[in-house]
Amino acid sequence: MDMNHVHLTLWQYLWAAHCIALPAFALVVCGWCQMQLARLLSFCGLLPEASEAKVRRMLLGLSRKGFLLRANRALLLRAFCNGLWKLQPRIYHLVLENLCTGVASIDDTEGHNVATFAYSPFPMYVDCDDCDDCDSKVRFEVKKRMVVKLDLETKDFLTAELDGETLALMDAAVLLTHCESNVNHGKMHAYANWGIDPADSTSPYLQKMSVVTACYNHYGFTNFPRMASNLVHKDAGPAVEAVLVESLNTGVAEHRLVAKLAEHSRLLKFMIQLRVPFRQAFNHCRADFPANYSCEAHYLGTVVHSLDHWAFCQHVDPWLFSALTPSKHLQTLHRTVLLARCCAVDDIPTLGLEKYFRDGSTEFHRMVYQAAKDLDVNFADQIQTCIVR
Repeated sequence: MDMNHVHLTLWQYLWAAHCIALPAFALVVCGWCQMQLARLLSFCGLLPEASEAKVRRMLLGLSRKGFLLRANRALLLRAFCNGLWKLQPRIYHLVLENLCTGVASIDDTEGHNVATFAYSPFPMYVDCDDCDDCDSKVRFEVKKRMVVKLDLETKDFLTAELDGETLALMDAAVLLTHCESNVNHGKMHAYANWGIDPADSTSPYLQKMSVVTACYNHYGFTNFPRMASNLVHKDAGPAVEAVLVESLNTGVAEHRLVAKLAEHSRLLKFMIQLRVPFRQAFNHCRADFPANYSCEAHYLGTVVHSLDHWAFCQHVDPWLFSALTPSKHLQTLHRTVLLARCCAVDDIPTLGLEKYFRDGSTEFHRMVYQAAKDLDVNFADQIQTCIVR
């Protein structure tokens, strides 16, 4: 897959540089301030380290609840000042919903449905301060396989192994979050390029959304490694870029068992059920789309991509993630993933840009939104018409 093959005119690029790049830069500034605030709270003892026992207790407690209740800023700071630690990662739902395409099998084990997820190959990078034979202090590696097991009945995260070695809980949390943000998610951006056409003016609105998607794909693929080098470690950028390239070369494995996982996830059920009305609306409005639009790529770049971002924000809380203490060799990877979570995942303040299906900019978008609303209005309101984060 290729991330940067879509051509734009000079004026299209200049428009995006003002309407998209500047708000994206504002998000980076806000995210960086959030990271520094977390460091300050940690230094002052108001952001306690998350021990493995505490993380596991919180995982088990949260996995039996509904959607994450997000505290407002005042309550958040009050909780820190009282020495409380209420924010919890959601490894179970992160794997089930964001990393669902890795599902390899679902087995009945002692009356429990246990789902096994395999991610192979597994590109990553590690700190190597003790490596005297290399110039870089961050080494890119490709592991053979990462295997994760979930109990679908009790909604528990069971185990995670990397090349046959059992991972500590916090290492698993960091590596799985890395797998989603740096390995899995970028493939959606690449596929989405086949569902856009900035050169075709058949629909001015679709053309504008195509420019936004093409530019944001370029910004993410080109600029994020530079951010990692400047804001995390000078050797982090090349390692991040190597991970992105390796993930695009690998593609997506066969994942028909995702349909069975939908029995355990409202989000997966929603995305699967919406595919049929989405295609029907696309075929009904086919004359409004450029001839080379791929319906499936457009679906991935709109419905799946935006809901993947939404779910990631729900499952990975930046405050708790910043307090994790993984193994020494994963420190740079941890900070880089935290950079992505704080600076590149949340929605950007694009004022004046109708970027949601609920805005109903065309007949196609109105048809899809109505079908999505009939399935689940909360998810329907999160679907965006382009890649803008």
